[in-house]
Amino acid sequence: MGKSIMIPLELFDNLCSYFLRPSPDVDIEADLWDVIADQLSSKLDAMVRHDLFSQYRRAPTDEEREQARLANLDAVGI
Repeated sequence: MGKSIMIPLELFDNLCSYFLRPSPDVDIEADLWDVIADQLSSKLDAMVRHDLFSQYRRAPTDEEREQARLANLDAVGI
């Protein structure tokens, strides 16, 4: 089995609400879907930043470390 990913409780609750307790109100489902999409996007961004930082910290050569550092800073927005 691969790595595990932790998600915030609010995102888990929203996913359960959307998929396990569907609402008859289409507007509520659409709004909930937008919230879930934003939360998942935020989580994905955090995972990418974490991976880039890990690459930076574990790069075997100075050149690879510098490339990973620049990619990390670019992802963070610095």
